Amino acid sequence: MKLALFAAIPTLLSVVEPAQSRAPGSQPPIDHSFAESLDVSLVELDVLVRGADGAPIRGLRARDFRVLENGIERPIGGFSERSAAGLEAADQGESTLAGSDFLDADLTTLVVFLDHAALRPDRRSRVLSSLERYLRKRDRGLLARSTRLALVSNDLPLDVQIPLTHDVEEFLDRLSRLPDPPASSARASLDRAQASERIGGGQGPSGSPTDLLDEVCNNARLRVLSVFYEYVAGVERRNARTLGGLDALFTILGGIPGRKTVLYVGEGLELQPGVEMAQRVANTCPDLQGEMLSVTGSIAGDLRALAANANAYRVTVYSFDAAGARADELLEPQLRQLRAANLQDSLNLLSRMTGGRLFRNIGDLRPALEQLQEDFAHSYSLAYVPADATEGALREVRVELVAPGSARARIVHRRAIRTVGVTDRLVAGLLSALWMGEQDNPLGIQVAATGPRLSGTLGVAIRAPYSALVLEDVQGESGESRKVRLFLMGRAAERGSVTRPREMIEAVTERELVRARATGFFEFHVDMDLEPGRWDVAVGVRDELTSRVSIVLVPSVDIGGNATKEISMILCGSRTARRSLREAAPHRRAP
Repeated sequence: MKLALFAAIPTLLSVVEPAQSRAPGSQPPIDHSFAESLDVSLVELDVLVRGADGAPIRGLRARDFRVLENGIERPIGGFSERSAAGLEAADQGESTLAGSDFLDADLTTLVVFLDHAALRPDRRSRVLSSLERYLRKRDRGLLARSTRLALVSNDLPLDVQIPLTHDVEEFLDRLSRLPDPPASSARASLDRAQASERIGGGQGPSGSPTDLLDEVCNNARLRVLSVFYEYVAGVERRNARTLGGLDALFTILGGIPGRKTVLYVGEGLELQPGVEMAQRVANTCPDLQGEMLSVTGSIAGDLRALAANANAYRVTVYSFDAAGARADELLEPQLRQLRAANLQDSLNLLSRMTGGRLFRNIGDLRPALEQLQEDFAHSYSLAYVPADATEGALREVRVELVAPGSARARIVHRRAIRTVGVTDRLVAGLLSALWMGEQDNPLGIQVAATGPRLSGTLGVAIRAPYSALVLEDVQGESGESRKVRLFLMGRAAERGSVTRPREMIEAVTERELVRARATGFFEFHVDMDLEPGRWDVAVGVRDELTSRVSIVLVPSVDIGGNATKEISMILCGSRTARRSLREAAPHRRAP
């Protein structure tokens, strides 16, 4: 019996306390209108409004705003101001949309992202020292009181070095014990210096443009182009590493409710890879410039797609250029300005499109944190139902002020937003659990590892309270009744790779319903064949009628033996619905 299974393995049982439940043997009343409202794909906007003097404008109401989607006005269905006055207004009912993380507008998550693909160790140390001094201030205001903090880097490709925490002291303690950055963090500066020397035929990285390119125009054309192409390829690899890490982080944060902010810390991404190096060559040999620029390309399109993903999951990006004024870079003023613009323009584009801002030409992080804290304290949250909720659809959004005297006000908000479907949100929830430990269990499900087995198979048992799922007297569109969605994902703790997300929508039969009514639980069993190693597994259950979702973690387990790369499922124990879900590539690096 399934219940005996749980009693036999108390050390592997992970029980999350259920929410308040009804009496045993009873099910909640069915309210179809409530279920439909939960599946509406809302667009949520965090909006900053500043006057001509730069000061925040406070006290605005929903009627003072207008939202345009692809040029067409949409009604505002939810509104709140992030301040004491705004929270009081929300308490009085001005926030009208239920079933959304819009109601968590006062909850903020701040993640510091260290770009180890382009962050010199000395600049990294300076930034972290500034962060520590800021957080040790006696009065840290809103940032310390209502914000969860985390710190990640783009290693493995994503390394959560400090997990989410409300406790600033815990964050500081972990910050003081961070490991040294990888050697690759200094690669960008070293590659540039070495490319310059190879082009000029020098012996060491002097960095001075006057001793380069002695024989370029006549005798070293092929050598210069070869070195330049190699340099551009290295820049593109570093750009891809940073973009991939950020994209994974945005998706992971999509499973966390409320407003999310990522503070990028690095020296930027080259918007046009190699453009500054091409200009250095062109200063001596103009005939080569066109050929070099033809291979530089641009990552502007990648940044727009990245921003759309961030916006879909309500993530705002603030960027801090850790290089400061770059006074320590031995370049001619014109080349230094070109290099800074090429690196900063990418950060400015990403920040601006997600409703954030870029902090540049300052070496101290504290002024940026002060400004970020002010933005947290004085902002508005708006929500509306889009005209077209097609999954993956991209929409251009513009927010305008219609309040009297607001003509000179400056509004900052997300611009391009992609529609996220149910499956994408479920996957984001699994990733949030695996990477950030974020769990939510409104259904009160219980999960347990029933292995591991030497063959490499991990069994996962799932129990969902009968009183939590709305399955009585429900008829589906296809004639099948009582549907429940199961989904799961595993993460290799040491490698950081994850399995492909899998989900099943199963119809519960009358016989299974009778069994659950008698025992008080619906019971499921999942077998996962995984590669050897230590694994974390996230399990989710979604009630298809009410759209309520529980996501919980199975405690870390060691897997041994050979994996067949198969996932099979057995539903409810009374009938076997074994389905082989063989995957061509069951493991991948990034979430």
